[in-house]
Amino acid sequence: MLQASVPLRPKNPGEKLLVVAIGRISTPHQNHENIEASYRYIRDYLSRICEGPVELKLLGEQGSGMLTDRASIREAEALVRSGKVDVVIAEDLARVYRNPRHQYDFVQNAVDMGTRVICPGDNLDTADENWEITMGAAALRHGLYIPDTRRRVRRTATHSFHNGGMVQKTRYGYRKLTEEEAASGQFGPRGLRVAKRPECTPVIREMMDRVMRGEKYAAVAEWADAEAIKPGPYVESGRWTARLVVSLLDDPILSGTRTFRDTICRPIFRTGKHKATKNAEPETEHYPELAHLGESALSASQSCSVQKR
Repeated sequence: MLQASVPLRPKNPGEKLLVVAIGRISTPHQNHENIEASYRYIRDYLSRICEGPVELKLLGEQGSGMLTDRASIREAEALVRSGKVDVVIAEDLARVYRNPRHQYDFVQNAVDMGTRVICPGDNLDTADENWEITMGAAALRHGLYIPDTRRRVRRTATHSFHNGGMVQKTRYGYRKLTEEEAASGQFGPRGLRVAKRPECTPVIREMMDRVMRGEKYAAVAEWADAEAIKPGPYVESGRWTARLVVSLLDDPILSGTRTFRDTICRPIFRTGKHKATKNAEPETEHYPELAHLGESALSASQSCSVQKR
């Protein structure tokens, strides 16, 4: 473990050493205790290298390390800019940011303000005269994780989709199966995690027929609401809209074809957010068991939809 060769001292002698500790987890699926564990790691580390009184400010949250507008990191940056912080410590640079561009910004801005940055997991301590070399190696290491992780996530998701998985939300006419139901093979090929609701077929066909007769989508939505037909569990308003009708009748799943990665998300490195664009060649799998409509009927409905837009 990194051992500080330069003693930790407050900028103002006689005052407590003001230390900002940064912790972070990426997704809601990760255990929030991981943040507390990183704090304990930091406390243990400080107890070994600092003998004087310490004021420790803990900043942690759940959020992607690629994002620049996280509340805790903004607070940490503001504290550093105030000039009052003596030390910023994190288990490693990825707790601060994952993007090397922003890692460099954060560390260099802290050094400019006379704030020491320590990341024991990266052997980084800006009190070391060679800290830029260590910083470069650590930033490279963390930067290499990004494309590697992206490839692994994409590969795993694609494999899961082609085996019947990757069912996040289901639209009207379908329901998500439990793992046990999917494994039974009762609703289609084993592993398929979505099933058709046969009782919805007459409604979907009626919607399609009304559109083909020239009714406006808003009128079809009004008819569905008048018939007390619920639009599905993920529609918060509980009511149909023209947009919902279009989205449903345009979906190839009505003829049994599942699609995945309909949009491609491109990262915006400046903010850590993503910009979505339509994918011309999404992943597809055909399951006749999921069809409410024949392919010809769906194609006719989609053609009519395009003409009305």
